[in-house]
Amino acid sequence: MKLLYGMFLLILFGTTSCAYRKIIFMQDKNHPKEAEYPTMLKENLIRFMPDDIITITINIPGHPEIATDFNLPLVPTASTYDVGSYVSQGVGRQSFKVDRNGDIPFPIIGKLKVAGYTAKELEVKITEMIKSDYLKDDSEPVVTVQLTNFRIYFLGREGGGGAISIEKDHITIFEALSLHGGGEAYSGKQDKVLLIRPLPDGTQKHVRIDLTKIDIVSSPYYYLHQNDMIYIEPRKFKLIQTEFQNIGVITSVISLLVTGIGFYFYFKSLSNN
Repeated sequence: MKLLYGMFLLILFGTTSCAYRKIIFMQDKNHPKEAEYPTMLKENLIRFMPDDIITITINIPGHPEIATDFNLPLVPTASTYDVGSYVSQGVGRQSFKVDRNGDIPFPIIGKLKVAGYTAKELEVKITEMIKSDYLKDDSEPVVTVQLTNFRIYFLGREGGGGAISIEKDHITIFEALSLHGGGEAYSGKQDKVLLIRPLPDGTQKHVRIDLTKIDIVSSPYYYLHQNDMIYIEPRKFKLIQTEFQNIGVITSVISLLVTGIGFYFYFKSLSNN
């Protein structure tokens, strides 16, 4: 009986340890107390593509009359965010939808190629165009460009679906999971996360990434792009999310099995007598 009990404990804790390792993010058995890991942020800045919606505002200190020509009239608008039911109402900024050719119809300038540019690059491009073609002094235009439909979508069960809206020009997959809630990430298969990335030519790239490895921070998919979709496959048996719950369940299972084994040998001894 002792041998059977010992073998059971060995198998149980071995299986539990293996499963537990699969729910720990960014593992590295040789990880020092402090370490620096390279990322690919510069290579993964958000670049505009067809169907993006961007806002552009122009200010020219000392020449408000010229700036007005480059700005569409501001109109009241209401924006509904994907997270919760929050509705923001106020004055809308001038928005442009990037067409299939990667262009927008910009006031005064006309057709303007924006696909492939980052927000900063487009700000510099418009600034230089205004300075060279429309200003006669050294005035410095202030151009502000922002992507307004930067969204990340989540696919999953048990409340794991939905989307989040991003208000900055970059976000990591862990930041996105945190904003979304992260529950699906803890209970699902973190080592086989499916990232679906729409490409400018209309195709999709499907990539499997492993959130349990420390080298994820150096992956070209660590920083997400607009309209990325994340799917974390649920496990067949949902793992316990806290160590205390884990210990409690293991203890209960062991107690039940020990009790069962005890009853088995007890009744077996009675039958032998």
